[in-house]
Amino acid sequence: MIGIVDYGASNLRSIENAFDRLGEECSIVSAPDQIVNCDRLVLPGTGAAGPAIGRLAETGLLEALDEFSRRHSRPMLGICLGMQLLAETLDEFGVHRGLGWTSGHTGPIERLIKGRVPVPHMGWGLVHVSSAGSLLGSRDAFYYFAHSNILFPSDDRDIVGTSEYLVEFPAAVQIGSIFAVQFHPEKSQRAGEILLERFAKWDPS
Repeated sequence: MIGIVDYGASNLRSIENAFDRLGEECSIVSAPDQIVNCDRLVLPGTGAAGPAIGRLAETGLLEALDEFSRRHSRPMLGICLGMQLLAETLDEFGVHRGLGWTSGHTGPIERLIKGRVPVPHMGWGLVHVSSAGSLLGSRDAFYYFAHSNILFPSDDRDIVGTSEYLVEFPAAVQIGSIFAVQFHPEKSQRAGEILLERFAKWDPS
């Protein structure tokens, strides 16, 4: 069973529909006691990081997610905001404490890109595979992006894929049993489907 975590962020149904098309059993979960029945989790989301992390804490999901993925090493896929929340600090409309599952911080993409560029960054981007054996496979592929913030890991070894928006930025990270992407696989046609298929069968142990 794949659990799609509902913590008040959007984009849940499109992810559920993507797994349904692949014939994978999935369910939207919104409480800690529902998470324990899942084999793997998806932490999706679009929106602001501060309210999102606050919602996770209020509902008890924060501790449940940590128990699921960090203590028991079960597979988790973070998507877009779900990747950004992994950082130690979240710098968006104030500074907030993140999940802290990877060192570094999440902040506006403009800090990385020197110059005037459209924000949010929306559209197709080529993701370069920088680490063999990840869910990205071995070939570079195009995926769909829609974001205003990015994760800046302190440890480059966490980065398994990169893309460019005038300059290079982290597009995918892996920390143990946690794999996270800045793009939206559910909107990325066949390349996204392949990634979701791999996640559904992924054994990070």
